[in-house]
Amino acid sequence: MCQSQSLGILSENEQDRVVAESEEYICSAKSGDLLVMRPHLLHSSSKGTELSHRRIVHIEYSSFQ
Repeated sequence: MCQSQSLGILSENEQDRVVAESEEYICSAKSGDLLVMRPHLLHSSSKGTELSHRRIVHIEYSSFQ
C-alpha cells in the first residue's frame, strides 16, 4: 500500500503516477459521520448526489511551533 503522505510535495504528473499505481480505497460515510485521516494523503471525493452543500471542518494538530 502506498502511503502518499510520506512522498513529500508532488507535482501534478507525480500525483497522477501515484494514483495510477495505487489501489483505490473507498470510504463511505453517511450524513453526520466523521472521517479522520492524515491530511496529506492523496484523496478525492465524487460529486455530491444531493442538492445540499457538504460541510467540511479541517482540524490539524502539529508539534511545530
